[in-house]
Amino acid sequence: MDRSEIVTDDSVEFVRQADGRWRWHARTAAAADLLGIARDAPSMLSFKTEMEAAADVAVHAHAERDATGRHVMTRDYLRRMISAIALPCASCADVYFGGVYWHQRDSSGANWGVAIMDGSGDFDGCLECVASAREELRRLYSVVDEG
Repeated sequence: MDRSEIVTDDSVEFVRQADGRWRWHARTAAAADLLGIARDAPSMLSFKTEMEAAADVAVHAHAERDATGRHVMTRDYLRRMISAIALPCASCADVYFGGVYWHQRDSSGANWGVAIMDGSGDFDGCLECVASAREELRRLYSVVDEG
């Protein structure tokens, strides 16, 4: 599959949700493999516009893969993903995530974590709310190895 054609062919569909936000879905096995998502599954994040969703597809399509098969993303990208996942969590109101930091790969193969948060919100409740999504992100994405 030509990475430059991923957004313009039928291998990815952009779906507008009831709330007006957009998600992308890989509709072919080749696109699912390239983008690191199950076929027909929605993107982890939703986007304000179809163009933002298309830009996210391009980021995934062009991302390098590490030896574990994870997409290598920037720390800022991962921090923004975590912050976006936390938005609908009531316990995350007034909780701010710090930066993403690199560490040696752990037993699951992940090589990053999120620095201590700030704000006056419910830290424990927020961490519980985003825990499964954070672990899914750690399963799918890496940062550049520094060691």
